[in-house]
Amino acid sequence: EHFTLSAMSLNYVGVEADSDHDGLPDEWELNYLGTLAQGPLDDADGDGNSNYTEFVAGLNPTDPAENIRINSLTKSGGNLTVTWSSLPGKSYQLRYSPNLQGPWTTMVTSPAIIPGEAGTTTATAPIPGPVGVKGFVEVIVLP
Repeated sequence: EHFTLSAMSLNYVGVEADSDHDGLPDEWELNYLGTLAQGPLDDADGDGNSNYTEFVAGLNPTDPAENIRINSLTKSGGNLTVTWSSLPGKSYQLRYSPNLQGPWTTMVTSPAIIPGEAGTTTATAPIPGPVGVKGFVEVIVLP
């Protein structure tokens, strides 16, 4: 039984002004980046998270010390415990897929929507899928 850490998955649907149509609100870009020239796939602080990822996660895109990562993944019996960097006020879910192309299924946690804590958040869920099958786990930030 082997699980691999996958990248965080982030989705955002917003209504803020976005004059350059890059998915990042103009106000956020100007406040943090000072320009609209940076794109959503750029990484202003070089921490490995795109500007879009940092926007959705509520991070400062110019501070490499602020990042979002899965810190640990441990198996105990039939459960998987995942710890990731998080922020209070954000909500998260764990998802599983047998491969990186999906489909991704929401893992059963209690609560189903996991409130973020300052620093890191930890959640435990039953390991999905048949015993002995490899799989991937991701943490998603909910809008």
